[in-house]
Amino acid sequence: VAVPEVEVDLPPFELPRGSVFQRVQALCGWIDTCLTPASVYLADEHGLLVHGIRSRVEYGAVMAPLLQAMRQMAQALGVHPHRGSVFVRDSEVLSWVECVTPLGQFCLGILSPLAVRDDDLARVQVELARTLEGGTT
Repeated sequence: VAVPEVEVDLPPFELPRGSVFQRVQALCGWIDTCLTPASVYLADEHGLLVHGIRSRVEYGAVMAPLLQAMRQMAQALGVHPHRGSVFVRDSEVLSWVECVTPLGQFCLGILSPLAVRDDDLARVQVELARTLEGGTT
């Protein structure tokens, strides 16, 4: 089944100076402004939620393990790069990207009515890696 996609031209992301936390907040804010998702989730390789925007209580407990499962499934199937979109419910799509940095492996999920286009996901993936690279917490 084809997943309907949101069409948007992502503006450049200005990576701020500051802590990793401040940079993650800026990245999630950029995603929120440009893609207007229902919510954004960032989880680490242990399935722990690192950051969220409008994290729903009913999804908060399962989103990080779901992102971890998507990452593991992509690895097991040999899908590269690790990103994609899946239906969560009839009216919600989880678009996700994985990134490996010196700080660890992370998976960012964007929950919205429409999937994020693959080229936009690739851009989010690059910006996530840039945001998490080499900073201090």
